[in-house]
Amino acid sequence: MDSCAKHNCNICCSEADVPLLNEDIDRIRQYGYYDAYFVEEEMGVKKMRKLGGKCIFSVDGKCEVYMNRPLRCKLLPLTFNPETGRAEVDTGCKYHAEYKASRTMSRRMEDYIERLNQEIMWRRETGLQF
Repeated sequence: MDSCAKHNCNICCSEADVPLLNEDIDRIRQYGYYDAYFVEEEMGVKKMRKLGGKCIFSVDGKCEVYMNRPLRCKLLPLTFNPETGRAEVDTGCKYHAEYKASRTMSRRMEDYIERLNQEIMWRRETGLQF
């Protein structure tokens, strides 16, 4: 069990901006949601829409798409340090001391950032929106 679930913590659902990969959007569409409902786009970056300061899927402290939540959410509280080019645990997380980032999870975060950057560059170059 991860620290978030252990402590019933959902702070990131209101504090984190969640950039979305195309595969994240495709998974959430399977629930029957349209992009316009849950995706915002700014300068080629697709991200999870917020309503009232929290993720649109956070209802009564629970995630409506938890089993198919975005990869970024699955990787929390890992973050990416652009100065080192490496994944690291976000010390702003209340329970960061309990989180043990495996090398596999760190690689997943680094891969996520690389794929996200590629998708953003492609959207900016092509001018394609949703």
